[in-house]
Amino acid sequence: REKITLGSHGMIDYVEVRDANDLSEVTDIKGPVLLALAVKFGTTRLIDNKVVEVEHDV
Repeated sequence: REKITLGSHGMIDYVEVRDANDLSEVTDIKGPVLLALAVKFGTTRLIDNKVVEVEHDV
């Protein structure tokens, strides 16, 4: 969050890490997870998501 906000002048709306298979909340970040975020730059809101394979517990 800090890097996006300070480095790009964007305002974070949300950042979520979810189970990539069923979109449930995760307590341990491992295996395939979905990283979803929305960031506002002025009046433009960018939304993106990416499935990430985590090789070890984070």
